[in-house]
Amino acid sequence: MSTRPRIHAFVFGPEDLMKSEKILWAEHQKIKQSGLVTLEWLSNLEKIQSIPTDYGALWKNFLQYPPVQQTMFMNSQGELMRHQIALVKSVIPQHIHASSLKESDVGNPPTVMVDDIKTSHNTIHHNYHIARYIKTMGIDAWTSCDSFVEWGGGYGNFARIVRSINPGSTYSIIDLPLFSMIQYRYLSEIFGQESVVVVEPGQPISKGKINIVPSTYWEEVSLEGIMCVSTWALSESPKTVQEKVFAKGLFGSKKGLFSFHQCGYHIPFMDESIFLKDHLSSKEFQIEDVKVIPGINFYAFK
Repeated sequence: MSTRPRIHAFVFGPEDLMKSEKILWAEHQKIKQSGLVTLEWLSNLEKIQSIPTDYGALWKNFLQYPPVQQTMFMNSQGELMRHQIALVKSVIPQHIHASSLKESDVGNPPTVMVDDIKTSHNTIHHNYHIARYIKTMGIDAWTSCDSFVEWGGGYGNFARIVRSINPGSTYSIIDLPLFSMIQYRYLSEIFGQESVVVVEPGQPISKGKINIVPSTYWEEVSLEGIMCVSTWALSESPKTVQEKVFAKGLFGSKKGLFSFHQCGYHIPFMDESIFLKDHLSSKEFQIEDVKVIPGINFYAFK
């Protein structure tokens, strides 16, 4: 099992962005002007777009920034966190969760201590998704996976955790270009720039590395993985986009972990969420009530 990775220092600054960052920034500008982003997410992008190009206090503390915490970081703590950590510790073997629960210092996340492990509620929450999958499907169903495709990766924390559990795995993340840019910086600082690749149109993914794919051209990249993951993001994507993902057989995956809301038509993406649930049910995914967080929410496992 891998140990906690050291943080890697970046050697470039705002006046000399790497080629990979320039690609992602250009794609961000395209999608802002495309009309394909909802007003809610366009507002979120405007609030956080200064983060990945900052090389001072904003980037060093970006996980303390309210717009990031509101969109990408679980920090409720209390009874919810106690329930989640109890399941993680009871289902994920100690030699695994001792590593997967450790928090990275990148972005200065709000942390808590669990036993002698410095972690965060967000990292506990992401481990909980995996623990729920393992409780239903078995530990071998997870640890035997050597390739993953994640639809919507936040700032890259779930990918970081998976790589601690499944070291050497091939991991691909599809997301809005701005989030791709944040993922690229965050994961590069943790694993080293040599381990993280921005995949350009028509290029193959890099085996054994973390592959960053912006949503502006994901259809032009040959993506495949044994496990497909999407925690909330695919259910909030337009049905036309979901249809394209379904047409690719969820990237050829044989296994999957999905979560989605079914809270009612007061949420703006209820139709999209029902569409996803119906498809996963037809593909023999096991549907389970999430229960522990407010609202009506489900997991789908295979």
